[in-house]
Amino acid sequence: MTAEIAIMNKEGIAIAADSAVTLREERGQKIFTSANKIFALSKYHPAGIMIYGSANFMGGSWETIIKIYRSKLGEKEFDTLKEYANDFIDFLGRENQLFPESVQEKYVKETVYGYFSFIRNQINYRRKNYVDPVMKVVAMLPKDELAAMAESLVNLTSFKRKVSLQAETVAVPIDVAVISKGDGFIWIKRKHYFSGEMNPQFFANYYREAKNGEKN
Repeated sequence: MTAEIAIMNKEGIAIAADSAVTLREERGQKIFTSANKIFALSKYHPAGIMIYGSANFMGGSWETIIKIYRSKLGEKEFDTLKEYANDFIDFLGRENQLFPESVQEKYVKETVYGYFSFIRNQINYRRKNYVDPVMKVVAMLPKDELAAMAESLVNLTSFKRKVSLQAETVAVPIDVAVISKGDGFIWIKRKHYFSGEMNPQFFANYYREAKNGEKN
């Protein structure tokens, strides 16, 4: 893991980096704590670069690669930092002496395989440690706890929107219902624009209409 910071204001930019670096080889990896991660990208103009992750790129040291680029850049100057970045990336693509085609092919294969392996491992880790334990509990919940869980999840989403700068597209009150084969559709919580206790005739008429509909 690398820790790198860039802080900018009208006076200038301060950059800082730790000293741990990982060297990866076919048989494993080794971590050293004396690496340089901040470099001047030009000897003549105020442009810098920070590296993170592996100390090597396609078999070559990042430090050596940057110094070769800096030497070839010479006194050439760009108007924006983005132009320096683009030129450095173009340099990496056109330096066939530093990166032979066979090395590039091997690097692409290893990188693609590494990314897919990382994604697969992350999915498996999250499923094992976060998804599966919750799903096992959900499978055993009684109906009232299912309703409480559903309401809590909606409530959490509403609260998150409320305390963030996001639009409050989720809001209370929350309607909750449980549907089961034995009991059918059961309201747990339902908002009304009136008080149910003060309007018992509404519910009486509701069920009367339902019974009449069944007879017809």
